[in-house]
Amino acid sequence: MSTAHPRQTAMTAKLELVHTQLGFDLLIDPGDYVSILLIRDGIYEAPETDLVTRIVRAGDTCIDAGCHFGYYSCFAAQMVGEKGRVYSFDANPQACQSTRRNLALTGSYSAEVIQAALADQNGSRPFYISTDDQTGLSSLGSIATFKQTISVPCLRLEAFLDEKRVNRIRLLKLDVEGAEEIVLRGLGHYLPDHVIDFILVECFDERLQLLNTSTETIAGILKSAGYTCWEFGTENPAGWSKASEVRSRGDCNYLFSSPAVSEKMPKFSLATALAWTQAQRNQVLSERNQRQYQSDRLQDQRDQLLSENTTLKQNVEKLQDDTDWLLSSIKTHEEQAAQLVAEKQVLEAAQRKLETLWNSVENSASWRVLNKWRRVRDRLVPANSLRSRLYDSVIEPLRGRPRSETRTERETPRLGGVQVATVEVNNPSTWIRRLAEKWHEIPTTPMGRGSSIEQLRLPDAEFLSWWDGLEREILSQHEVYWVVEVYRDFVRGKKLIEVGPGTGIIGVQFLREGAQITFMDVAESNLKLVERVCRLKGIEGASFLQIREFSDPLKVSDDYDAVFARGSLHHTPANVAKPEFEALASRIKIGGRFLALTYPKERWAMQGSKPFSEWGKSTDGEATPWAEWYDTEKLLTQLSPYRFRTLMAFNLHDNIFNWFDLQRIG
Repeated sequence: MSTAHPRQTAMTAKLELVHTQLGFDLLIDPGDYVSILLIRDGIYEAPETDLVTRIVRAGDTCIDAGCHFGYYSCFAAQMVGEKGRVYSFDANPQACQSTRRNLALTGSYSAEVIQAALADQNGSRPFYISTDDQTGLSSLGSIATFKQTISVPCLRLEAFLDEKRVNRIRLLKLDVEGAEEIVLRGLGHYLPDHVIDFILVECFDERLQLLNTSTETIAGILKSAGYTCWEFGTENPAGWSKASEVRSRGDCNYLFSSPAVSEKMPKFSLATALAWTQAQRNQVLSERNQRQYQSDRLQDQRDQLLSENTTLKQNVEKLQDDTDWLLSSIKTHEEQAAQLVAEKQVLEAAQRKLETLWNSVENSASWRVLNKWRRVRDRLVPANSLRSRLYDSVIEPLRGRPRSETRTERETPRLGGVQVATVEVNNPSTWIRRLAEKWHEIPTTPMGRGSSIEQLRLPDAEFLSWWDGLEREILSQHEVYWVVEVYRDFVRGKKLIEVGPGTGIIGVQFLREGAQITFMDVAESNLKLVERVCRLKGIEGASFLQIREFSDPLKVSDDYDAVFARGSLHHTPANVAKPEFEALASRIKIGGRFLALTYPKERWAMQGSKPFSEWGKSTDGEATPWAEWYDTEKLLTQLSPYRFRTLMAFNLHDNIFNWFDLQRIG
């Protein structure tokens, strides 16, 4: 449906995970208007959503024309199940990427996303992409506010259905911002042959006028093909009824049913009851929030009075303490003054005694003889002369003075800084060896593990056959498929580091997209395996670095766009791996990304909160030396002093894994 909303002044590129009331999750931009409604209500277009639950069945085929971020596509894919099929179309490439991402997130593999504008003839046309706060208003027609114009391929739906050999379509959802007429004309014989049971279409003249058409024209095309029109909330305020007249509406879509459909339309809809319930809930929440606000204000006033009272008591106590301190100081000073007077008297007496003794020494004959000897010695043996050094080495030791102390000051050793005692918790080189002994272990089948050393012994043909089969199986897995799909566009032309590539399947997908990747691993055989795959397949852009010290990532340049670590860094104690984290962070340029798949704390707790040295045996086998959970705070600490902001952080697969997408900001 069309939407009208004031332009948002502050947009964000950060995606938000939304839990819908339909039981599936979506990753959407919280600044988009449709996203705002979905975040608020947990459901979008409630009458239409309720209707789809009543007419779409398992095994059906549905078409989502104008899929946006994939709300209806994910919904329909859940309804039709594994034996059904959903075809999703959108001219906006960003919309197709969002739909693919959300289909992967919901685990829906019965849907296919096609980036094309449905029209009445093949070719290409300009497409106007709307601003980020209203991405659903993008159109083939010239819109008033847009951020970009691109050329998009055009496709006749008739040709597509012929190619797919589709002979029955349960639902066509049609919301293409003014292009509805040319989509219907592009159906060809499929419309009069009543291949489509139901068509849910937007009829809003404000949007239709962008391509010089109207609600009257749309209704005329469908009625002339024998379709019956239904509308919501007119003759039947709580449900759907036959429309006596098709008028332009921006609040709800029309449903057109084929004469080949025998089942009756539902007389009522849960949408009205749901809207009433939500309104009641919002009112109750508003009243509760108001009461809570008043209670909080009273509590704040009470707390303020208590705080002021406490402050007054503290001030009185401080004044009393200051008074006691002052009296004590006066007494102490008086005692010190009396002691100083006594000490002064003792010193004066000692001074008088010393003066008497000194006078007696100066007047003695021996003192006068000694002074004459010193004057003669200084004339005969000047200081710092050859005679002086001879005197110091021969004469002075006879008088009992060490040579190192004669006539020169002995040098005293000095410390240049403070020595801090440390306790060695782990030996980094030992950990490198232990990790290398374990992690030449790789997935050699989708459900089993083997050794990269053994796989390298295979002949080229057998090696490639094994790797190609494993690639097909691994990429069909949800946990891998969604990562490739979400970051496919990001990695194009980018410079990446992949830590712990294993069999290299994800890295090879990114190399095929034009990325340049430096593969890093503690196991040399893993790197040789990936290098062999690239060489045999003629794939360029790969370089390799074996990690022998945790600081080895510093050997590469510091202009990388991203570091990708899928299930590797959490197998080393955090304090031991800290230098590796810092080294990797320093290689990422400002604005670059740190992407990591790790184990979450919830999984650790679920598996008995074992010591990390024992937990690894539960997660990855008996020979695993370590497994440690990570959350956002711990990961940011490991990457410090380099600063990152969180773009995405969420758990996957019932808290078995968690995913982090961080962007370096300093």
